[in-house]
Amino acid sequence: RERQLLPVYTQIATKFAELHDTSFRMAAKGVVREVLDWGNSRAVFYRRLHRRIGEQTLINIVRDAAGDQLSH
Repeated sequence: RERQLLPVYTQIATKFAELHDTSFRMAAKGVVREVLDWGNSRAVFYRRLHRRIGEQTLINIVRDAAGDQLSH
């Protein structure tokens, strides 16, 4: 009996997990800030990565210039 019901239970568990992992559900729960449009996602992530690399570069420049004067 258990072997017969396993495919049904697997199907139910999969659907349950899929319903909880949607981008809109994650946004509603506050796990992600916003839901991205798939067509724009590459550009959004590129700009975000480019900005973060620039920020890190600037931080490194300031740290190098400050030397031991920087407390944090």
